[in-house]
Amino acid sequence: MTCRDVDEFLMAYLDNELPTVQRALFSIHLLLCPTCRRYVRQYKETTQAGQNAFKDVEPPLPVPEELVQAILSSTSGKGKQS
Repeated sequence: MTCRDVDEFLMAYLDNELPTVQRALFSIHLLLCPTCRRYVRQYKETTQAGQNAFKDVEPPLPVPEELVQAILSSTSGKGKQS
């Protein structure tokens, strides 16, 4: 397994979708390659930060249909000359 392979198979590795032999080769490469270990660690940290960024954010309230229609009707005449 090469560093390029680590990049190619990273998602399958993290999702536990690699076949047993390929997963073992991936793990051995990580043991031997500090650069790839750092890459995998930083990838995990980045994805976790992305998941945490919106963890406590409330979804926006729905926009009332009357407001949508009012906006659409007020902009439908723009650009037309009388």
